[in-house]
Amino acid sequence: MFFLKTGGLIGIMVYNGYEGGSEEEEAVKNFLKTLSQKEYNVVVLNHLNRPEDPPYPIVIEKIKDE
Repeated sequence: MFFLKTGGLIGIMVYNGYEGGSEEEEAVKNFLKTLSQKEYNVVVLNHLNRPEDPPYPIVIEKIKDE
């Protein structure tokens, strides 16, 4: 993600409660798992007390340039 400067943040709101949503969610997570832990922090916030599949945010922070 060359466009993100050190200290920059990206927010993603994930909603998988529709047809194809689970596959889309997995694709996003699989991509984010490939980001270098030396360059990025990736944080997922899940609701523990909500029924079904509520939307949840993922935050990506660039902590270091390559």
